[in-house]
Amino acid sequence: MKKRGSACALIAMTAALCGIFAVAHAAPVYKCTNKGRTEYSNEPCVGAEEIDVTPTQGIDKSTGQYRIGKNAQDERMQEAVNNALRPLTMLTKEQYEAEQRRYKLPYAHRVRCRQLDDELPAQKSRTQSAIGEAKKAEDLLLYQKRVEYRRLDC
Repeated sequence: MKKRGSACALIAMTAALCGIFAVAHAAPVYKCTNKGRTEYSNEPCVGAEEIDVTPTQGIDKSTGQYRIGKNAQDERMQEAVNNALRPLTMLTKEQYEAEQRRYKLPYAHRVRCRQLDDELPAQKSRTQSAIGEAKKAEDLLLYQKRVEYRRLDC
């Protein structure tokens, strides 16, 4: 636990010294089916499927050519900084970006967000493997964890 605290401090200090901005974080998009209607939302629902909305980073899918705009250039610069700092922080790209986003959150929220980082994938796995009534219960638990994650602004 002490290593994470020092890693967070190092991230904050490095970001302040280098004047690095945080990359905009794409909030998850959920596909919800209710009474035969399919809806897409940034709010989780019971039984929701999380949809990947990761940007293409400047690749034109129709031609395969790179068209690099400002956002893609900024993201590449941020990725280069992440790679350079990885030996110091021991954080993956996703963990580094999460720490940047959460820097201003209260300490208790940051701690709970880290716990949810571990709990959500495990809960998703349990939900996918459950059947029958157990699936309904697991779906509800997954929904509650997603709502908490969003409420804490993780």
